[in-house]
Amino acid sequence: MRMRATLLLSIVGALFLQPSLSADESLKVMTYNLRYASNSKPNAWPDRL
Repeated sequence: MRMRATLLLSIVGALFLQPSLSADESLKVMTYNLRYASNSKPNAWPDRL
């Protein structure tokens, strides 16, 4: 029980240490769509949209 309370307090404390984003700041995210090159359906290249 004490371990759980310590963990909870640590998480809550860490949240207050995080800088918050203001309205004029932006967040840019880049993602990749990687697929396995397979000859069997439905993963064969001709079957993909």
